[in-house]
Amino acid sequence: MVVEIGEPRRIDENEAACSVAIRGECSISDGARDIFGVGTLHALCLALEFARSMLQGLESKGCTLRYPDSPGIVGADAVFGRVTATEDSAD
Repeated sequence: MVVEIGEPRRIDENEAACSVAIRGECSISDGARDIFGVGTLHALCLALEFARSMLQGLESKGCTLRYPDSPGIVGADAVFGRVTATEDSAD
């Protein structure tokens, strides 16, 4: 599976967009989808959150996420830095 996040672009003075595409055997769409925000940073943040949410949904349906050239499975939360330390790993 490949996740592509485009460079945010200004639509007009009040709106920006950032494209997101998730491609691969588990993807749910063939093309990119524009995510809109009130500025380029806002559009980028919303696009990243959209991608995380979509990957979590795919995980819940049994799809696995891996880094290229790596046999290990990773989760969407680990990719997006939302994994918190457990008591065992806090030492």
